[in-house]
Amino acid sequence: MPLRKPASARTIRIDEEALQLLTERMLPSESFSSAIKRLLPPAFDMKAILKKTAKNPISDEFAAEVLAARDRQRASGGARRRKAS
Repeated sequence: MPLRKPASARTIRIDEEALQLLTERMLPSESFSSAIKRLLPPAFDMKAILKKTAKNPISDEFAAEVLAARDRQRASGGARRRKAS
């Protein structure tokens, strides 16, 4: 009888560059799953942000600066720019 993978196991495809970046950042004896979870930023929680800002609102000017900074970052390719081939 062939061995079966646990129901939670999945196969993913990543390119060589992504594999190299991941393995360079893995801790000794760390699994790929653990490394990915440790290295990924936490999910953006809009409800939590709104709850916090409702207690201590920010000014319209500050909000505009934050949005402008976000737009500048997106326009420049974000925090992680890929090297041109």
